[in-house]
Amino acid sequence: MMKKVLLTLCVIIATPLMAIQQPAGAQPPTPLILLNAGEHLLCGKSRDGKIEFEDGTQFKALSSEALKVYEEWEYHDHLAVTPNTLPMGGSEFYVTNLDQGNEFIHANFLSATYVDNDYTQHVHHIDPHDGEIYIWNGAGTETVWKLDSNDLELLENWRHGDRVVVGLNDLWIEKMRSECEFVIVNCDRSYLKHIRVSPVLDID
Repeated sequence: MMKKVLLTLCVIIATPLMAIQQPAGAQPPTPLILLNAGEHLLCGKSRDGKIEFEDGTQFKALSSEALKVYEEWEYHDHLAVTPNTLPMGGSEFYVTNLDQGNEFIHANFLSATYVDNDYTQHVHHIDPHDGEIYIWNGAGTETVWKLDSNDLELLENWRHGDRVVVGLNDLWIEKMRSECEFVIVNCDRSYLKHIRVSPVLDID
């Protein structure tokens, strides 16, 4: 009898702790939604600021903005992620809600994409000669990207199968440095934050 009571207490205590650790939310939509380049869906959020994309990538908003995300942002809102390259910018990234008047929050990378997901994107091939990178997602769709010539050396440590997230290169200071409209963030190479890219094929 005592064992049953202890087991029940453990379940009661553990359940809210699990809810705190993992962002609650909607599952990635089925059938597959075709997203524009650099767009993502909000599929999970938590009171402490965790944000989960459709591919499982998680970011965490700064504490001052966490409650805004939890209370005001809606599941399946379209989001975009932008590296924060400003000196003393306060976070690694900006996450912009494209359905909420381009409202943005400061956020840091938390965890990589799911390994097995139709939305998860992987490095399929790297062509250092032409400066191109081929990306496949779990549904078998391929996109090809041309690198900014200044970022070519960053590919030396990227590998086939690395999980990546496509974001926007729309920070004002970056527009002065590069004509590339997009970035690719390598989730498996945390010390190499991103490369700047432009689409080779029509990916809209």
